Amino acid sequence: MEENKEQAEKCRDLAKTYLKNGDYTKAIKFFEKSKRLYPLPGLDGLITRCKSLQSQPSPSSGPRRPSAAAQEATNNRKAQENGTADVRGSTPEQRRLVSEVVRNSKKQEAHYKVLGVAKSASDAEIKKAYRKLSLKVHPDKNPAPGSDEAFKAVGLAYATLSDERKRQIYDSTGDVDPDNTGGSSDPFAGFRRGGGGGGGRHGEVDPEDIFRMFFNGGMGGGMGGGFGGPGFRVYSSGTGFGGMPNRRHTERGRRQQEAGGGQGLLQLLPIIFFILMSFVSFPEETATSSSQYFSLTHKHPYTNPMETKHRGVVKDIPYFVSDKFMRTTIRDPYKVSQVERLVEKSYDQFLQNECRAQRKHQRQLQQRAASFRGDQRKRASMQADADAFELSRCQEHKDLFMNKGRR
Repeated sequence: MEENKEQAEKCRDLAKTYLKNGDYTKAIKFFEKSKRLYPLPGLDGLITRCKSLQSQPSPSSGPRRPSAAAQEATNNRKAQENGTADVRGSTPEQRRLVSEVVRNSKKQEAHYKVLGVAKSASDAEIKKAYRKLSLKVHPDKNPAPGSDEAFKAVGLAYATLSDERKRQIYDSTGDVDPDNTGGSSDPFAGFRRGGGGGGGRHGEVDPEDIFRMFFNGGMGGGMGGGFGGPGFRVYSSGTGFGGMPNRRHTERGRRQQEAGGGQGLLQLLPIIFFILMSFVSFPEETATSSSQYFSLTHKHPYTNPMETKHRGVVKDIPYFVSDKFMRTTIRDPYKVSQVERLVEKSYDQFLQNECRAQRKHQRQLQQRAASFRGDQRKRASMQADADAFELSRCQEHKDLFMNKGRR
């Protein structure tokens, strides 16, 4: 099989060209051909990325003039971001509802509280609650300050609770966005989520997409199973790279402690956080203090494909950067190498968590087979399915990191 390696590399390189040109069908074709020839590291991730990009809706063929309602909602969101939102266009009930949703999104068992359903709620009850609430807090219909944040919280709650696997993870771990974790407390919690509190936990979950899918044909049983593809972002704070992830974990721990008392310690957490961050060395950033560096999904403004290539970093991990990155940061090889180290570390953590999630799912299949008391042939079939369950993320992590697959 070793003699096919060179041909596999040619197919992979050709597929990358198609990927950069946006021809995802041909990219998938040649990535899969490369995989058949030789199991090069990173191919599974590239195939997953192509399929994810291929499934995204393409932009309309021509520009459309936004409706008056859409334009007003856009203005409202901009006003909220600038802290100058005007409450005069909203009713007291709209403001009360938005405030309640945002407040509930920061509590324990937030998703259930946001949708206003019990933890034992059925899929139908969850769907009904989402249908009713999302219409009331949608920024196009609700001009109250914070409606954008409330709408995101409602979308994230539905995306999690309507998916059986994510709901199980959420119920057992309390993680607000299981899709970003692969099944555990997310190492990308700060990387993929856009901000603190309830409104920024949207990573791969686009509340507008959920809304459109729900009201334009439904979502079936949820946002889909599987183990998802990476889609996180890296942020810098005033302390440099990586400050926000720790801060978010601190805020999540703070909310848990508030539920059981411990107010005095909570007041010290921000101070402790900044003291700890002062000992961490990160590359300096000349842009604004909250600039974003990369995304592992093709999503505006991250539209320029890149791959890790610097010495000492696992090669060929694809990621995307903004036009601003291409104009400024790309000129500094040192900064780019530091970004690629973060890409490598994040992808390493992502694969570890995805692997754990796949192993957990396999154990669940095995347990179901072992506890099945019906027909023996059915039980044998269930056991065979469990044993044959592919741990693709585990293998990819082994190829890339455990075997030091640096080329």
